[in-house]
This record gives sequence, structure tokens and C-alpha cells, in this order.
Amino acid sequence: MLVIVGSWAMLHRLWISLPLALGVLTWWLLFLVLVPAAYQSSEQPKR
Repeated sequence: MLVIVGSWAMLHRLWISLPLALGVLTWWLLFLVLVPAAYQSSEQPKR
């Protein structure tokens, strides 16, 4: 969040802050939602 707010506070350029925000949100989605879900499903025993 600091990176996004910092880029907006220093530059006031939406075309820089928006891709940063999308990158951070994508990173959070990937490593806080998708990877743990895939790990959990792979840990369940196969029947």
C-alpha cells in the first residue's frame, strides 16, 4: 500500500500509480489466495 500511495503522493500520475496498484493486487491474489488454495488441495489425500 505504501508503494501505491507513495507513487501517487510523489508523482501525481495515474498512469504510473494504476499499473503499480494492479501489480500489487495481482501479487496479493496470487500468493495470498491462489497458491494457498492450490497447496491445500494438493495436500488432501487422494482416494
